[in-house]
Amino acid sequence: MDKQVLVTIVIPTYNRGYILSRAIKSVLNQTYQNMEIIIVDDGSKDNTEEVVKKFTDTRIQYIRHSENRGLSAARNTGIKNSKSDFVAFLDSDDEYLPEKIEKSLEVFKNARENLGMVCSNYYWDAKKKENIALLKYSLEDVKKNWQFPAVGSSLVRKKGFFKNWFF
Repeated sequence: MDKQVLVTIVIPTYNRGYILSRAIKSVLNQTYQNMEIIIVDDGSKDNTEEVVKKFTDTRIQYIRHSENRGLSAARNTGIKNSKSDFVAFLDSDDEYLPEKIEKSLEVFKNARENLGMVCSNYYWDAKKKENIALLKYSLEDVKKNWQFPAVGSSLVRKKGFFKNWFF
């Protein structure tokens, strides 16, 4: 795997202008920097757009739904507009630890080729100094068990994973 592969971070949001900047900053502060950030505003009626426009980083793309279509639709909009082979998801009221993307990509780099998803554990108290364990899911694992781990903590390989599932 190319060390500098592009990664898309999709942040769906709805009326979260009051907290969205925290999520965006946690992405911009990643140790891995080759990324595009797609923020999908799912028809917010607050100051979400103004919050996003305060960020001048050229990697940020803002897409707005004219009406609220739901979380899945917002995530799918982000996926459809991504230019990368890897897509990560971050809910707008959450934040990443600084090495989240870098560590997830390391798992892909050292794993079998059919690895489709890497999920990191998450915890509620950000002040705790816990190690983040990574969980590995192949496409076969997910299809066989019909269990999908926490989407908000996942990094997914687009090739083959989304093709037959979401579109």
